[in-house]
Amino acid sequence: MRISIKIPKVKNIPEDFIGSCPYCKSSYIAKNGTRSRSIGDPSVNCAIVQRWICKSCGKSFVQRPEGVSRRHFSDFVVSLSVLLYTMGLSYENTSKILEVFKTPIDPSTIWRYVQMVGDKLKKKPKSKHSIGGFDQTYMKVKGIKRTINVVFSTDEVILDVEILPNETSETFKKKVEELNRELGLEVLVTDDHASYRDGFMDTDVERQLCLVHVLRNISKALNKLDLNVEEKEVIMELARAPTKKGGTMVWKMYLEKLKERGSRDEVTQFLLRLTEKWRDLTTYERRRGVPKENNFTERGIGRTKIRYKTTRGMKSEEGLLNFVYVTQEVWRGNEIGKINGSYSTRKGY
Repeated sequence: MRISIKIPKVKNIPEDFIGSCPYCKSSYIAKNGTRSRSIGDPSVNCAIVQRWICKSCGKSFVQRPEGVSRRHFSDFVVSLSVLLYTMGLSYENTSKILEVFKTPIDPSTIWRYVQMVGDKLKKKPKSKHSIGGFDQTYMKVKGIKRTINVVFSTDEVILDVEILPNETSETFKKKVEELNRELGLEVLVTDDHASYRDGFMDTDVERQLCLVHVLRNISKALNKLDLNVEEKEVIMELARAPTKKGGTMVWKMYLEKLKERGSRDEVTQFLLRLTEKWRDLTTYERRRGVPKENNFTERGIGRTKIRYKTTRGMKSEEGLLNFVYVTQEVWRGNEIGKINGSYSTRKGY
């Protein structure tokens, strides 16, 4: 897989035009001198900060060059340090790499930058989506395994991350209702988790069962059931491309086995469970654009888990959530260190 990585540019003088005061929006502003300040960057050692004053409200503000913020280190260094950590280096080794570029930076500072960028990403406004993928993974916080619920859009953009207290139907139902209310999700693609079915009941969200998971479970179950080869092949053929008509055929098979073997027979119970799942297997028929599989969510989780396996776990829940957001962002090709504007209304340079 090819990754497109963007590193913010750093300039030593402001170039963008400021047309109005950030306080009162008046265009009656004037330059009020400049100030030189040192920055931590391998190519730009000094930056010019332009001071402005508003003739209408009397307040002042500053304009910084591209890639320069209130921090000592440039956006380039912030982005590169977060990127190196995300791609697998430890905080200590990231510090050593940057020292080679004559930009000494403490490992604890790199940690703060990772948390800062993760927190910024976590607080970004969430876009609305009608279809998403819903799944869980597991990570450790202070040595204790925690359940992480993740939601991805069909184009593999992370929409939501939350640490769940448990995996009960009540917890999932609360989460599904929240996703519908806050993100506008109407369909969620999930695996065949035992607690999911009740979690979607009496909600405004439909469920599409991941066909890969269901086929795997059906295949395992059929190997243990007392059915002839032709019957097993028919069931597998219907499950590979589930349709409303196929559901009717499965229901007829269930009625035949119920009359022939009774309700307690394993084959009868298997067919009954399959008919109960059939509506969730055919949501893609009723809703345009719904994928049959949840591979896009599993790929998204895998990107974070690859990096997580090289760590020794997380020390806090907040740090874990920041870790997930940062590791996801680097795959999107965004400038992860560029989080400030070109001018500031705060004091300082």
